Amino acid sequence: MVVTKKLEEVRKQRNEADVAKLRNIVDMALAFTAMMRIFEKGAKDKLKEKIVTDRNRFFNAVSEDEIKAIHTGFCAWGMENIKLAKKKLKNGDIKKSRPASYGQIAKTLDVVLHVVVFYAQYPNAEKAKIISKWLNAAIWTGPL
Repeated sequence: MVVTKKLEEVRKQRNEADVAKLRNIVDMALAFTAMMRIFEKGAKDKLKEKIVTDRNRFFNAVSEDEIKAIHTGFCAWGMENIKLAKKKLKNGDIKKSRPASYGQIAKTLDVVLHVVVFYAQYPNAEKAKIISKWLNAAIWTGPL
């Protein structure tokens, strides 16, 4: 019983460390994408938490079709939950905040997934090599 409890504690610590690692990588990736400037304040944290929450779906995918379905679902979520920042136009008018488009969310997610999977080799090198073949082009368009 003591061994089982200790093993559960070690697994919990590993999971917490993994989540912290992913959260840091995603935070860096979101800072890397130029898309963040068009979103309202707070969008970065919303996007980061959604990616971290959905990590098992993204990184345990077993096919390109599954990745596409997860990607589509994420973009639908983003259209509902992420808004564009209001913008002052050159003529002085103010363009009101509105929901982000599918393409704006998709481009942001594509950049983040490339940084996380291709550059950071998350969740591990073997799985990243498989997943990277299924990602949409965001940064790197050459051969892997």
